[in-house]
Amino acid sequence: MSIYVFDSSSLNILIKHYYEGRFPSLWTSVDRLVNKGEMISVREAQRELDFFFNRNPFIDRATITTKFFQLANQEELMLVRDIFSNKRFQDLVSRKNILRGTPVADPFLIAKAEFCSGIVVTQEESKPNGVKIPNVCKERKVICINLERFMERQNWIF
Repeated sequence: MSIYVFDSSSLNILIKHYYEGRFPSLWTSVDRLVNKGEMISVREAQRELDFFFNRNPFIDRATITTKFFQLANQEELMLVRDIFSNKRFQDLVSRKNILRGTPVADPFLIAKAEFCSGIVVTQEESKPNGVKIPNVCKERKVICINLERFMERQNWIF
């Protein structure tokens, strides 16, 4: 069993493009994974979604509770601290995010996946010498895939 830790970018794709009325079997599959604890995210990703949507449709689902958007535990917070101890990775939180006060989930997602030996699911792409989720995951030996690859791994065909 793999645990998939979802970034708001991938959740955003699910929300905006896979309407429940058009893709009910996809959402049944999502519910099943959430209930089994195989599909999770972090509380900061929930805050990011709340920032982008007036009303976050993802958290209205019956299965989306603290089971999905999880708070970081002490060990994960230590991993976040360790991520930020690398000066290059301090750019995970941009000056724009700091000035605007917008939430940033990236270091928490990576720490959660590292802690539970999970797989990060994000739409971000690795950039040479960049500070994107895939770059940090690679350095920390955490598997990182996109939503399409996640669906392939689940053998989802709708």
